[in-house]
Amino acid sequence: MVAKKTEGKPTSKAEFLQRLDWSPVEALKLPTEWIGSDLYVTLDDTRRAVVALKTHNCADHYERLVVRVVNKHEGEIDSQSFGFDEHLKDVGRIDTRQHDYPDQSYGVISYVAWDWHLAVPKTTEPLTKAVAAYLALFR
Repeated sequence: MVAKKTEGKPTSKAEFLQRLDWSPVEALKLPTEWIGSDLYVTLDDTRRAVVALKTHNCADHYERLVVRVVNKHEGEIDSQSFGFDEHLKDVGRIDTRQHDYPDQSYGVISYVAWDWHLAVPKTTEPLTKAVAAYLALFR
């Protein structure tokens, strides 16, 4: 199992990431392991993918996942960024929060809380499905 769900709001970066819907990645049936706040996916004997939550233009404002594919002998061979707004804009929201930033719906601000800051998506499957499609390129 890739992720474990718990009750209440996430209290850390790792817990926030583990609560995303990782079923598309699980469907690849590749070995996975959480190390710290990153998800490691074993692609083959020499290649691993590392999935991490990343900031974009502002410290502590997380807006995307970055997946790096690493060869154990040669280092990074590829990487791809998966923006929350880009992949979650059409899924709808389950929250009733109002905000002044309609162009930036989905994001996490760590000094506020390890949870969705402005909008809460109904599902994160489109995001993790895109990550899974990227990982499948390296099988």
